[in-house]
Amino acid sequence: MIQKGLDNFGQRVVKAERLNVGATRTITYNDGKKARRRISNAGQLLNSIGYSLSVKQNRDAQGRFQSGNEIRLSFEMEDYGQYLDEGVDGTKYKVKEGTRFGYTKKQPPIKDIRAWMKQRNFRLRDLKTNSFIPTTESGLQGAAYAISRKIKERGLPRTAFLQTPFNLEFDQLPPELLDALGDDFLNAIK
Repeated sequence: MIQKGLDNFGQRVVKAERLNVGATRTITYNDGKKARRRISNAGQLLNSIGYSLSVKQNRDAQGRFQSGNEIRLSFEMEDYGQYLDEGVDGTKYKVKEGTRFGYTKKQPPIKDIRAWMKQRNFRLRDLKTNSFIPTTESGLQGAAYAISRKIKERGLPRTAFLQTPFNLEFDQLPPELLDALGDDFLNAIK
């Protein structure tokens, strides 16, 4: 009963996470500005979302089951997913709800921003005429540096694409399952 209940719980949370990552929604940045966008356009984060459930049943010397089984439920995703979920404090603007992550001295890697720019077919514009200009290597490098510096200053907004569905689904768990899991499990996840 416990394994099936937790398996269903994991499936529902992962389904809701994937919907949150792919949906276009209004995101409030740390500086108060709002924009409609997806949490992640690349698809890497969406494809990496999953969960694993393992149940280890303890046995005595005669092979009989004992109490105190070990249950592990973990949610998996790309490393940067946790930064998007919790948000990252910038040097100038902070996440309102608080976060354990923040930019201090380092800024996001320019090579990752360049990869993002290439994937998005990024084009440069002249600031005075707002028309496209020829894309050069030095121009792209300068734009990547400017984007990286802006992310460091502004931080990343909290999206809670994992926390929100987890909490909603947890509140819907049947009382019988919660009783079977016990207080140790409930204290561990809070």
